[in-house]
Amino acid sequence: MNSATNNDSDYPRDDVLKQAFACQGKLVAYAYTLLSDYGAAEDVVQNAFVVVAKKYNQYEPGSSILAWCRSIVRLEVLNYRRKHQRQIPVERLILFDSMDAAFAEQQQADHNTSGLEDLHICLGELPKRSREIIRLQYQEEKTYEEIGVNMGMKIEAVRKALYRIRNQLRECVEKRMAESNVT
Repeated sequence: MNSATNNDSDYPRDDVLKQAFACQGKLVAYAYTLLSDYGAAEDVVQNAFVVVAKKYNQYEPGSSILAWCRSIVRLEVLNYRRKHQRQIPVERLILFDSMDAAFAEQQQADHNTSGLEDLHICLGELPKRSREIIRLQYQEEKTYEEIGVNMGMKIEAVRKALYRIRNQLRECVEKRMAESNVT
């Protein structure tokens, strides 16, 4: 009887871990934007998966696994920086919050048809080069290095470009949604 109970409790854990591992590429990209070190980003995500495995029962089924894992990765990034005695500049903390907001808004847009339509329109308003960078990042899930090679850019230029593009998109979507709420 105990083995049946243990097997039953393993199924939710297995489901959570499977869903979490499906997000690994996005989580590493997210950690990289916060650390600017690919090796450290991979280490942080691996540590986050250990936390996910331990705390799988805290995941709310039906909510976004990516958002839940991203919050764990964010805490692991902060732990990494503390452990390696790297002071976190205010600008980086603001970037953390901005990235979280951008990812959260993207997920909300995925669940909100109007927001998704607004995002589609805003993407269409971007310059061709910016659209290509976004396509490589999100559709092809390329690393910053791969995007840089593809676009003839340095890694830091890719990171800065993505940051600016995400902000442009966020502002555009917020403006369009605010305008649609007024009318």
